[in-house]
Amino acid sequence: MMASSQAPIAIIGAGPAGLTFARLLELANIPYIVFERVESALWADEHSSSADGAWSKVRKLLTPAEPQYLGTHFFTTFLKPDNPYYSWLTSMVGNGNYLALSKGRQFFLHYLGDGSYHLAVGMKLPENWNPDPTKLHEPSALWQSLLQHEFVEWSPEIRRLIQSATHGYRSWPLYSISRASVPWEHVPGVTLLGDAAHLTGPGGDGVNNALHDSVELARQIIKHGIDNLDSAVVKYEEAMFPRAVEAINKGQWAVEHLFSAESSQSFLQAAMQQ
Repeated sequence: MMASSQAPIAIIGAGPAGLTFARLLELANIPYIVFERVESALWADEHSSSADGAWSKVRKLLTPAEPQYLGTHFFTTFLKPDNPYYSWLTSMVGNGNYLALSKGRQFFLHYLGDGSYHLAVGMKLPENWNPDPTKLHEPSALWQSLLQHEFVEWSPEIRRLIQSATHGYRSWPLYSISRASVPWEHVPGVTLLGDAAHLTGPGGDGVNNALHDSVELARQIIKHGIDNLDSAVVKYEEAMFPRAVEAINKGQWAVEHLFSAESSQSFLQAAMQQ
């Protein structure tokens, strides 16, 4: 284990990007230290690599960009094999994905390796939206409210699936940083990875982009050596900035078009252009 309080590299945030980056440094025998939710860590080492996500505290060292609400809110949960409609799930979704769009609302299912399905329902809501507090403690009450107010005209199969979601849920408002926030002027000793670098709406490859950042930064550090960290970061940022702009554009496009009144047509048009 190469994690060390005297390491020249501090990784702020133990999400997918941060932990992947740490693992790659470990394999290359490069000392590092990982901080999770410790603000004082920002100044602890020679170089800080921030992977502390959407509300990054390190981002302000590089850019004044602040996350902006995209006007859309998801509620997510998991449907387990004991769900009464699990056989319908397996017949319709199998080990893939299922997407339904209509009038600014979205229903999405994604198969997971443990045999369960990740369920996400999305809709337009104001940023300060807050449900009845009782719904926060009673998931079935939230899903019932969504059925009564947001998914009234949807198919019986989808409504039954939403109603059968009895597990706890995640409330997930969508945010993005501005396209103009990338690129930033290089600052010696610090850089960003993942959502900290290019927070955007769900365009389908958010985690992949974060892992790409981790691999690219680790590759440049291994190539340039521990004594030339700043040169490595400059090269990493040169490669990352175009991808970041593309990711932000893609995520914002997805939210704008897949939650519009004509979301189904927008999706089909985009698919035909691929």
